[in-house]
Amino acid sequence: MGASRESHTATLLDFGSQLTNGKVLVTGGVDSNKQVLSSAELFDPANGTFTPTKGSMNAARAFHTATLLNDGTVLVTGGLDGNTELATAEIFDPESGTFTPTKGAMESPQAHHVATLLKDGTVLITGESYSVANLGTSELFDPASGMFTPTKGSMSTARPSHAATLLDHGAAITNGQVLLTGGETATAELFDPVSGSFTSTGTMESKRSNHTATLLNDGTVLVTGGDGVTRNPTGAVSAKAELFNPTSGIFTPTNGNLTTPRANHTATLLDDGTVVLAGGWDLIDFSVFNRSGTVNYLATAEVFDPASGLFALTVEMTTPRVFHTATLLKDGRVLMTGGADSSGAPLATAELFQ
Repeated sequence: MGASRESHTATLLDFGSQLTNGKVLVTGGVDSNKQVLSSAELFDPANGTFTPTKGSMNAARAFHTATLLNDGTVLVTGGLDGNTELATAEIFDPESGTFTPTKGAMESPQAHHVATLLKDGTVLITGESYSVANLGTSELFDPASGMFTPTKGSMSTARPSHAATLLDHGAAITNGQVLLTGGETATAELFDPVSGSFTSTGTMESKRSNHTATLLNDGTVLVTGGDGVTRNPTGAVSAKAELFNPTSGIFTPTNGNLTTPRANHTATLLDDGTVVLAGGWDLIDFSVFNRSGTVNYLATAEVFDPASGLFALTVEMTTPRVFHTATLLKDGRVLMTGGADSSGAPLATAELFQ
């Protein structure tokens, strides 16, 4: 890449101009000088190269979100600029290669939050903000107006470093709802876009933060790894995984555990219906705030097979990565970008899994 990056975003541009269709937009993050970046670049799968976008973001951002909208543009929200949480948002236009601020700012500053594209084209922001007392708030972005508005209801509990998954098939009663899991808790809840409210659902077998939640082809959700308490300087990483059934609203353990405990890893649904988990760390004794302590950074990867419910090791990445990204390309390969290596230094390298 043109810059070393960790805690950045990578978004597949899967429709729109033939010039950008299939490329991956990489934005922001923290570089090797510990500077938060406003730069962005595009990966071209055809030639395997990265090129800078014509314009940079209007703000430097790390721990932000980037969401592909239905018109082919990308919504970038919040993040950290140094120690400052941002309420600003902007839109990337693949046609012009430039970023423009949204008409309105977010209701509150957010970082380490989650953005989920809903079936009606709006975007649900479920937040984590250390500067705002109520972490159970959430909001919606309407691309038609360019404005953010609070949801009618709030989350039942604060969820730092949680996961959010759109249920876009499966049980008719939950189709189109969003499953929120964990965030220093074992609880989960569902957001209903029709009513704008949150309701509790089944409970996971253990607390999870910095985990993944992946929608499978049968409509269930695979929840993997994570650590229990992200704000505590110490914490154990989980090797456990479970499946959420939208019809019953219940979580059940998978037939087997992960081959190794993982947190801050990636999980990508492949074209054959399996899921590849890559990188992350096995936390031993670590301070989240100053990133110091004893950590085992992982280069290993494994694949979950929904047919058997088991995990199996696959080829390793070329380097350990945490706070990296994984993006499924149109040709079925997975692009891994940046992240921090075993020394904690941000990486400019990228690699492909196939």
